[in-house]
Formats: sequence, C-alpha cells, structure tokens
Amino acid sequence: MNKTALVTIVCGDTYQEKWNRYCKKSWVDYAKKYNYDLVVFDTPLDESDRAKSRSIAWQKCLVLDQPQVKQYERAIWVDSDIIINTELAPEITNGIPIDKIGATNEYAFYTEENYSFLYERYIKQWVKNGSNAIVNKTPNQYYRTFGIETDVNEVVQTGVMVLSPLHHNELLKHVYYNYEDKGASDWNYEMRPLSYEIVKNDLHYFINGRFNFLYNNFKNLFYAHLLETKPPIFKKKTLYHKLLNKLTKRANFKMQEQLAVQNAFDNAYFLHFAGCIHDLQYTNLDLD
Repeated sequence: MNKTALVTIVCGDTYQEKWNRYCKKSWVDYAKKYNYDLVVFDTPLDESDRAKSRSIAWQKCLVLDQPQVKQYERAIWVDSDIIINTELAPEITNGIPIDKIGATNEYAFYTEENYSFLYERYIKQWVKNGSNAIVNKTPNQYYRTFGIETDVNEVVQTGVMVLSPLHHNELLKHVYYNYEDKGASDWNYEMRPLSYEIVKNDLHYFINGRFNFLYNNFKNLFYAHLLETKPPIFKKKTLYHKLLNKLTKRANFKMQEQLAVQNAFDNAYFLHFAGCIHDLQYTNLDLD
C-alpha cells in the first residue's frame, strides 16, 4: 500500500460521465507518476435525511473517517470537476507539514490585486443579470455573511486539500455535524465553515495557486468577452443568413472556448471547473 491517496466522491450519472470522460485519465496518470493510490467513492457516505437535504459536497468532510482512507498517511482531497496537468504538476505534498492542511488561498487568484479587480467585474455581471449573488469582497466578509462572527481574514479554497487522516479527521467531522447548509450554491456549501475552522485552528498551509486553478476566474479575467453576446456577422435577415450567422457564431464561440480552456490548462497544475462544469465540454482533453 502506498502512503498517499488521491480521494474524491463522484455520485450521479452526470458527474460520473464527465469525470470518466474528461478527468479520470489525468488522475490515474498523476497518481502513477507520484506513487499515489486512487480512491473514488461513487455512492454517498451518509444516507441520512439531513445528508440528502444538502449538497454531497459536504461529504468530503467524511472521507478521512472511511476505512478505505483511514489507513493512509496522507489523503489528497480533489473535487471531481478537476483536470490534472500531469506533465506540469509537481508532487502536491512537497513541503507541507504532516499536521497542516495544504490548500490554496481563495482570495489570491494570481495576486490579491487581480482578485479584487476580478471580483468587481463579477459584481457588475451579477447586477446586469439581475442575480442575487452574495457579495463577499473580503475574506472576513466571506465568513460574516454566513453568520460566523470572527476576525479571521484568510480563506481556504476547499476544492483541493492535502490532509492527514490522523491529524484532521476530527476537525472535518466537526464541521460536517455542527454546521448547516444555507441552500443555494452561492453559499459554497461546506467551504465557509470548513475554511473557518481550518484557519481558526491555524492548520492552513497555503500552496501554489496552480494546484487549484479556478477556470471561471481565469476566463473572467482574460476572456471576459466570451461572457458577452456577440453581434451578428451578417446583417441580412433572410432565413439563410440567419442560419449561417448562427452556425458561424457557434463555431467561432466553440473555438474561442477551447482556446481559453487550453490556455488555462497550460497555466495550471490542477484545473478546477467549479461553478462552470459545463465548460468541460470545451476541453481538447477528451480522455474517454
């Protein structure tokens, strides 16, 4: 048995199809490269009514307690909507103390200044679209809007975490059983309370942001035009020209989306499609 495992939960036909088609091979290759085992749960770890009433994302807090994972010295949690750049990514556990939780800084996409600029763009998009998205301009506000009154001012992105079953199981279970879901995805499910408990207990060890490279942020920062409706190419209104215009726009849009994904992948160690899993279809990495 190896000392380290990549661990995830992939439940439901849609997620299983996407993970198997786009993600699985890169995970298998990365695990083989660094002598990790791969542990994939394809059924819920908790079948209670409470569990069924909230996102399965919460159940990452239970993986360290499973017999399949407890035996490892380290468990690397990875959300199932992630593609690994096996050629580029170094070993993720390097340099992380065994008693710390390795993860990326949610509020530092490339730099804090870039993230601040990006967040203002998000707010403008929400207003334009009439969205009631929750505004969290600062790390501290991220917790306070959830109802956690604290001075904590750093946020762990929980999509990728280097964990130790021996050291971190009880903390993750505490989060699972003592915090409730707010309902909408804008609340980020388990992430706010889990991040809070990690940082409050001084367990966080920030690693290179490329290990949890958020595609939605990359796209919004460098390919924002893909979020806008493109003007028609042909001004004539005949049925033929309408159809030609639609086909041309569709082909052009797909090529640009593929280019954006490829460029993000070239910059990432772990490319995370959080909040935009539909963009997996634009990868040139169909690994089925």
